[in-house]
Amino acid sequence: MAVDVGQVYRASIDVTDVNNAPVNPQAATLTVTWRNATGDQSQAFALAPTAGQGTLPTPSPTGHVYYDWTFTEPGTYTFGWVTTGPGNGTADQITCRPYYAAVSLAEAMDWLGEQGTGQAVKVRGLVGLATRVAERIVGPTVPRRFTEEWIPGTTREVLRVPRPPLPDKTAVETIASVYPGGPAWPRDGALVVNPAAGTVRLASLLGFWWGPWTCTYTAGRLVLSEGITGGVLEILSDLWASQRWITPDSPQPDPGDVSLWESRLPPGYLPPPRAVELLQGDMQPGFG
Repeated sequence: MAVDVGQVYRASIDVTDVNNAPVNPQAATLTVTWRNATGDQSQAFALAPTAGQGTLPTPSPTGHVYYDWTFTEPGTYTFGWVTTGPGNGTADQITCRPYYAAVSLAEAMDWLGEQGTGQAVKVRGLVGLATRVAERIVGPTVPRRFTEEWIPGTTREVLRVPRPPLPDKTAVETIASVYPGGPAWPRDGALVVNPAAGTVRLASLLGFWWGPWTCTYTAGRLVLSEGITGGVLEILSDLWASQRWITPDSPQPDPGDVSLWESRLPPGYLPPPRAVELLQGDMQPGFG
């Protein structure tokens, strides 16, 4: 299960006695652990908290112990429960990541012919997946910042960011040697950027040295072309085919047809040819 940054997640455990009847425990503790750029993090909550712990809400209904956790940063979080009187325990892992989509949920639902909101959560997840698949061909779509990504080499006249294209000529913030005390080149006046190819040169006409380097930059497009949005929708249709309910008189293949067809394909997922054709016009140049 994946959630978005800023989303509230309800971690819960249902406690029962030996007769399987709901009962409030004498004590309960929820420990949330995750890792970020500064290292391992942990936070605890209890019905009767000690120093350094937060307070769990009163179980409601009986036996249902819960806590509403707000995700403030990406990562993989472990929610571990331990109760006593009666004793119980469970753990769950939740991935939190930013959500990127090249088309809106409303456009995706209309494209798939889905009415109502019953399948909205599933379609939303597949829109994000379809966007990522399309980005394997055209590079980042929705603009976003990448921090200290690695560029290999020792000396080069031209560097290319790992994920082109760039939205504009100021998108590269800094390039720096990975070695302590090595050279660094800030954005202001030192770098000449080709946004479409994602390449960077030095305004001094010298080359980059003392590599490898790290690069902090923003990648993506300010405006998405019809080819990109159309390609994402075609990929979405392909991904959705195996998720649809069986319906009578459907002009689309049912899940059985899709399964039979996919069993004949080579291992691994390939976007449908129609989607690739739509995306080709926005493929990245090899270098520039």
